[in-house]
Amino acid sequence: MEFELNAALIKGAITSTMKTFLALDKPLEGITAMEKAVEDIPTWQYLQDWKWHARFAYQSLEKRGTGGGNFRFMYADFLDEASAFIPKIATLKLANEFRISAKKWQQFAGILKTIFIEGKPEKFTAATEKLQQIMQVEKELCQLVLKQL
Repeated sequence: MEFELNAALIKGAITSTMKTFLALDKPLEGITAMEKAVEDIPTWQYLQDWKWHARFAYQSLEKRGTGGGNFRFMYADFLDEASAFIPKIATLKLANEFRISAKKWQQFAGILKTIFIEGKPEKFTAATEKLQQIMQVEKELCQLVLKQL
């Protein structure tokens, strides 16, 4: 299939991504999945295989083809390229905001790594707090994009 890359197509893709992130009817995606993780992660310390949970979550965020930062670095790169078609992306500094988010995801992943390497299941609480921060930042960022792009 061939298509012409243009501002309307790119804006549609970005808008769709932001709406999907904020959608409450998608339990395995976006804000709803993050809310569920915030509920679940504190209970992981009581599981027999808590180290596995921490390691798998860390690897999923940082090592398994995500580009690090839970795909946010790759999305920031996309936004950099998209700004050639939609200058408002640069004006809103969206790529930079997603890079900041990516670094927060790396911090979250780092806490998970500490949990399984140093054997500190009590740090699941700190991981949850970091995820709550990320969730708030990304929710506000998505709302900004939908309002101003």
